[in-house]
Amino acid sequence: MDLTDPNPRRIVGVPNPEQVTGGLVCLGPVGAPAFDPATFARDYLGRFPLPVPGASIPPGKMIVAFPATVVTRAPTTFEVTAATPFGPLTISARAQIFVDWGDGERTGPYDAPGEAYPEGEIVHRYAEAGSFDVAVVYRWSASWRWGAQGGDIPGTLDSVDRVSGFPVRAYQARTG
Repeated sequence: MDLTDPNPRRIVGVPNPEQVTGGLVCLGPVGAPAFDPATFARDYLGRFPLPVPGASIPPGKMIVAFPATVVTRAPTTFEVTAATPFGPLTISARAQIFVDWGDGERTGPYDAPGEAYPEGEIVHRYAEAGSFDVAVVYRWSASWRWGAQGGDIPGTLDSVDRVSGFPVRAYQARTG
């Protein structure tokens, strides 16, 4: 097949990602959808299991007005590389942490994983006693690299962990 033909039926060979410009590569018959590395990266990230926060609130119960501190076990960054016909596609992701404390309060974003009291920064003081369902969300944003190309992946993905029925008690001191 003559590669200079203005109307080729197919393209022979595999493009070098360092030499591809414009972001789209046609790898099939004329009229076939072009390969878009950004779309491939977004779709691949959507299939990849994101780290789950692994949240806890030690010691597993709290007293009204005392600091409840969320601890998370998952890192807030990760990187994964996918083999493609055109070379490795690398996706780097970073999470910000948001917390719904179950009492109407929401806090975040936090950039670092939750640590135990007193070092931890993901802290809340409950004003009333009760049993609260706490949701800890890692909101992931990501970027991709494929050869010399790269960019941000539009949108975000969430991984959520819950601490269900977190007990908060009120105690009153009595004298006499």
